[in-house]
Amino acid sequence: MKGLTGYATDAEMGWIAKAVSSGERSWDSVKFYRPGKDGWESVKVDEPDGRPTRS
Repeated sequence: MKGLTGYATDAEMGWIAKAVSSGERSWDSVKFYRPGKDGWESVKVDEPDGRPTRS
């Protein structure tokens, strides 16, 4: 991931989105984690509905 410093998560999410939307993997195969009080904990993230969001 050389050259992606500071943007790795953005790039990884793009790869996941492409794989899910093309049917290469299912959304429920993607695991998300966050720091917890006893280390990393799993987080359930609902599948996006595919509609673009605006900020």
